[in-house]
Amino acid sequence: MANALIAGAFPTVAAWRPGAPFVGFAAMMVLQMVVVALFYPETMGARLESIAKALHADNDRLA
Repeated sequence: MANALIAGAFPTVAAWRPGAPFVGFAAMMVLQMVVVALFYPETMGARLESIAKALHADNDRLA
């Protein structure tokens, strides 16, 4: 549904300002980078088994 809305709005927004859709895309990428930096745990160098165990421990605690 969201893809259909974006695909439908793109020609209108691009006709209004040719760079506007790409500025919006860049803003979403910056937002994604901030969210990942703040809320996702660091996993570099960790084994998959330890990551899976940590994720399951969080799910068990929430249930």
